[in-house]
Amino acid sequence: AALLLLVGDGQDMEKIKGMAAEKGLTDRIIFTGAVTNVQDYLQAMDLFIFPSLFEGFGIAAIEAITAGLPVVASDKVPRDISVGGRASFLSLEDPPEVWADAVLAFRGQPRRDYSDVVREAGYDIRTVAAQVREIYLKLK
Repeated sequence: AALLLLVGDGQDMEKIKGMAAEKGLTDRIIFTGAVTNVQDYLQAMDLFIFPSLFEGFGIAAIEAITAGLPVVASDKVPRDISVGGRASFLSLEDPPEVWADAVLAFRGQPRRDYSDVVREAGYDIRTVAAQVREIYLKLK
């Protein structure tokens, strides 16, 4: 059995809750609301689905990959997030069955820590902070 874990909040949350109730799915969806411990929720997931309409970068997907989750994202998310080839991209125009098939393709895949792969790709806060610091020091 699958559950949908919706982490966060937004302007459409009440609309989404209403749609879930209309379709009789409220017992299959966990709405967390805004949280400060996203990493804990990532540990409870098997897959990260990112059907975003627009993303400037997609840090949430990088965090999910770091936690060992494969990502199924919309084609509106930058391809840079596919660190270690851990992301698949689909059109938001694709029918729900295509998205469901993409999700099910990851069923049973082993999970491992990808933090080393993400760090090697240049997504490490310490490395980036040092780079930004150097840029500011050069501006003096």
